[in-house]
Amino acid sequence: MLPEKNIEYRIFKSDQMVARKETKEFFALPSDKKKNIFIVEGDRGAGKTYFLLDLYRHYLQDKTKRAFFIGLFHYKAPEFSKNPNIWLQENRKFEISDIPNLLRKIVAYLGIDFIDTLDPENQREYLAKKLAQRTSGDRPVVLFDSIYECGEPIRKQIERDILIPLLASNQVTVILSGRGKRPIWTSPEFRNAEYIKLQPPGKQFVHAQLEKMKSKHVGEFEKITEWSGGCPLVVRILGKAEIISLESLNKAIDVLIKESLLVEIKDYVETREAMQKLALFKAPFRDLDVVHYLFLENPEGRSRTKKLVNFLLDNYLLEWDDTGERRGYMMNKTIAHPLHAWLTGYPEKLKQYYKEWEMAVEALINAYPSVKREQYITMMSYNNK
Repeated sequence: MLPEKNIEYRIFKSDQMVARKETKEFFALPSDKKKNIFIVEGDRGAGKTYFLLDLYRHYLQDKTKRAFFIGLFHYKAPEFSKNPNIWLQENRKFEISDIPNLLRKIVAYLGIDFIDTLDPENQREYLAKKLAQRTSGDRPVVLFDSIYECGEPIRKQIERDILIPLLASNQVTVILSGRGKRPIWTSPEFRNAEYIKLQPPGKQFVHAQLEKMKSKHVGEFEKITEWSGGCPLVVRILGKAEIISLESLNKAIDVLIKESLLVEIKDYVETREAMQKLALFKAPFRDLDVVHYLFLENPEGRSRTKKLVNFLLDNYLLEWDDTGERRGYMMNKTIAHPLHAWLTGYPEKLKQYYKEWEMAVEALINAYPSVKREQYITMMSYNNK
């Protein structure tokens, strides 16, 4: 069951939109360099939905393009609500039973007669053929938001029934977005996609965002940048806060985490504290590190570690990092950064966490003599003062 979401944090308003460098770079690509498929990736709160809706807004103003936006999770964009070329539900997520109706809506907007058939293969071939025969002169652009997170059965069905026929026509540009581990695509077109990684924006973006929001905290943009790490969602929440304080940062972190969840959580307080501790790692950690750090004296430490790690992975709050010498897990950066910033305001709590890690390292050394103390101690953003 999907947790309830606060629609207040899922509303697109173009008058508060700050252009990102990635948007400018995307539209600056020469037409002969552009591929048929782009995939936008970024952590929760990085601004992927805003980014895609902003691309959609730009395409609406381009008469050579015919854009259609599909949101797979509930979101709200009041200025586009009456558009025939958008699928966006504010009260529920996308279901597999929605695919036929979505397909009908897309082909109707593109001026193609839809055929109902019991043979999906014939329908896919028909759609690709009709798209290739379009003579209107405008190029369809189909934008799918949050396709990584929608669940494998839905994603595979969308790929088969909609995306593959669109790409087979060679007349359509497809733009997808997602967070977390890349799915295994069945079609080679997806493996040759152009990937766009949304990076955390800097001070200039945060300042402009606060100005657009008419926030009374524009003068505190440097602190907001430092605390948020540039995460657009955290910036917006802090920008609306009564005062910029550790309490308002804590609220922003709770929203960021809870809005990330794809499944219900019963022990949020306990999970939140575990995330706080894991956010302090500056090098990849492994299951055994978590067992000794979080559950040192707990006889069920291994099973609880497995449950925690799987939960964080399933909700894209944790990711596997194999980019360096040491491979292991790392917390999602857009959540780890504000968590770390919040913890610096509570030095006693921070000191306790460091002490617990020191005890974990000693326990690891006793259990595994090959463990090198200095290497493990420095895995954490360490300060023993």
